[in-house]
Amino acid sequence: EKAEDKKVNYEKRIFEFSRIETTPIPEKMPNQFPFRHLCNILQIQEGDIEKTKAFYKAQIQTPLEEQRFHSRAARAWKWITEYAPIEFKFTLQSNPSVKTQFPKAMAELIQVLKEGTHAGSEEVLANKTWEIMKAHGIEGKAFFKDIYQILVAKPNGPKLAAFLLAIGRERAAGILEKAL
Repeated sequence: EKAEDKKVNYEKRIFEFSRIETTPIPEKMPNQFPFRHLCNILQIQEGDIEKTKAFYKAQIQTPLEEQRFHSRAARAWKWITEYAPIEFKFTLQSNPSVKTQFPKAMAELIQVLKEGTHAGSEEVLANKTWEIMKAHGIEGKAFFKDIYQILVAKPNGPKLAAFLLAIGRERAAGILEKAL
């Protein structure tokens, strides 16, 4: 037996002993729902597990994955509402109470979101955001703080490009537009 096969068998054995379920080990690893990301999506959807499930629809392919999703989402929401530190919690503002400090740059970002020129890519949207800041001579920290104040009434939040895409480009653009 090769060293690598030995290691694989060793890891499989550890996994078998660590399981508390009595069901057989599935052939294919079920999709995972990362806790922090799931918490962000739940907060965007105000705790609505069905709306959150729609965000993950491409990943939920079997009844087992659906069951795992519901269980994890319910536990994540309980953690958010009962145990999460205040810095972690946020409420998406549908009617922001502040106006942007950078109306021209914000209008450009809104246009990018509306056009969908980032094609759903977090990296492309992040690069476009930096291009907008550079073109208007705005420091990143100030622009991000401005956006987060509008979206969640806090000086910071989840990674911006991913957050805007998770909100949905039309919905995010609509909220930001109200702050012009």
